[in-house]
Amino acid sequence: MRASGYYIEVLHKAGVGTNDNWAVGWLQDPTGTNTTPAGVVPGYLLSRHFPLPPAYVPGTLYAANMLAYAGAVSSGVGSATLRLSADETQAILSYHYSGLSSPVTAKHVHADQYLNFPSQIIFDIDAATPQPDGSYVWTIAPASPLSSSDIIEIIKEGKAYINVHTANYGGGEIRGNFTLANGSQNFTPPPAPLLWRMTMLITMRPRVFSSKPASVRARAKSQPYSRWVMTRGSTINSASGFSPSHQPLRHH
Repeated sequence: MRASGYYIEVLHKAGVGTNDNWAVGWLQDPTGTNTTPAGVVPGYLLSRHFPLPPAYVPGTLYAANMLAYAGAVSSGVGSATLRLSADETQAILSYHYSGLSSPVTAKHVHADQYLNFPSQIIFDIDAATPQPDGSYVWTIAPASPLSSSDIIEIIKEGKAYINVHTANYGGGEIRGNFTLANGSQNFTPPPAPLLWRMTMLITMRPRVFSSKPASVRARAKSQPYSRWVMTRGSTINSASGFSPSHQPLRHH
């Protein structure tokens, strides 16, 4: 059993009276003839089974946002997901909605007009049995005159939509087409940010200098221009109380 995973499913229907429990036992049986458990697996070594999150379930995910039909006076909204299995034989449908103007009378997945075929129902949600988590299993089957292959293609082309009918809007109050949900389970790091070179611009006003233009020219000749600018900038910053870190100026 080392380095191996095992899955045990127990379907337990609670009864009435005592001894209403179950246990998992283990035995060492090299010959295949021992039927007497050698011990009971402690409960703390067992854990409840939880289904995999949708991101880890094989298949292709489609999503729909449901909004009011054109002309329907409704604040109803909703969303739905449709996960098509890897072998494309079935799909798992989940949905929720709110804000409808009147009680719901029917729910279907329809197909928009496809090739020469008119719009029609391809999955009757009301005729299906919900799973414990509220989702529905849709076994892809022909819906005359559409074949199973037609329905798969309709889903992939974004021409399948969920429709919620209400008492006020028998033809449908809200609807939404299923489109491919783009994404990946693998994280792709973003590119490295660009390196920006910041250039400090100093605005010099003649009135802050006590030197006359002739002396300014003389001082500029006696030392490098960049050093002279930094010296005058330091004088300005000291007078204003602002002292940024000195960065060498670059000539462009």
